[in-house]
Amino acid sequence: MTFKELMENYKNGTATPEERKQVEQELEKYETISQHYMNEIPLEEEEPEKNEAEWKKIRGKLKKRNILLAVFILLAVIIVSWGSIAINAEHYLSKLWYDPNENHLGSEFATDLELALEAATELYMPSVRTESVISERTGVGQYDLSIQQWDNSENEIRYCFGNVERNRITLNRDFYQYASANAFENSDPYNEGIQTPKDEIMAKVGMLPEYVRCKTYISFGKDVSTETLAEILEKYDLYAYWAGVRVAEQDRQIYPLTGFDPSGAGYIRAAVEEKYPYYEIGEHRKEDMGMVFEEHFKSLLRLAMDENIYPKLNQVGFNDVSEHQEYLDYVEENGVKTYGFVAFLTREQIAQLATEEVISGFYIDDLQLEIPWE
Repeated sequence: MTFKELMENYKNGTATPEERKQVEQELEKYETISQHYMNEIPLEEEEPEKNEAEWKKIRGKLKKRNILLAVFILLAVIIVSWGSIAINAEHYLSKLWYDPNENHLGSEFATDLELALEAATELYMPSVRTESVISERTGVGQYDLSIQQWDNSENEIRYCFGNVERNRITLNRDFYQYASANAFENSDPYNEGIQTPKDEIMAKVGMLPEYVRCKTYISFGKDVSTETLAEILEKYDLYAYWAGVRVAEQDRQIYPLTGFDPSGAGYIRAAVEEKYPYYEIGEHRKEDMGMVFEEHFKSLLRLAMDENIYPKLNQVGFNDVSEHQEYLDYVEENGVKTYGFVAFLTREQIAQLATEEVISGFYIDDLQLEIPWE
């Protein structure tokens, strides 16, 4: 039997008297040896100087490591804290500047800037219709803008660009597609009109093929009501995409020319319609269209005033809130009157319009092919 087995029997009380005696003798022997080494050969006296030097060296290394660890933890805390402070500071600083992604009206997929530029192009630019604006943040209060428009002349989508720098919106020059100041007979009191009288117009367009459409500015001999405009458009089934509106006395016409899109083309903005009745012409086709046109133009001006982005635009041309208010005051007092409209017409449609007494002349700005497929 091994000593380990004897020891187990001894501990659990199953050892025989002989086995107990053997174990106790062994334990006494080990106790005697241990006491001898404890009294006669103490470890701390072997190399006291060497041991003390080793301990000092170890303690020095531990102290240095602890200092480095503390410095590292402190730097980590500072870096994390400054990162958090920087992120929060950038967030709150951005709130100080204009954000092109704001959406106060709650219009689905349409930011305030998109609605404002949509209103701006409808008011001032017969050739284009703004459909969407995408902004990408590039810094604190800084954004790149990508603007999608529908080009009425080319019948296709076009893109133009710009940026936001703090509270300044800069759009590339190709965004601004204003109406010709003297394209209508009564639109520019300071310059001679460039219209072709209606008794001469067929001599100019009669030679054109029937599938050519002419971008035409149609002038009224004198300002007419939106009811008259609606009657002519319905009578000849015309798709007009802009009508000029008199917003001041004729001898002080303000530029750029101001008007609206009577076609009602574009996206339906239900949230905008709720706040600005008749903003969406397409929602009121079964109503009195003369009244719809008039109320639409007023709502267009009100939205432009409320959005108030025009002072932020880093470009001469857009009018500010006070001028829009003047326009609104003028049409409230005098009614919404038009001096002409813009449409793509065939030579037959031009000939039909030339028979209308209220129409005085035409200005053809562009030609477009409409190839017959049948």
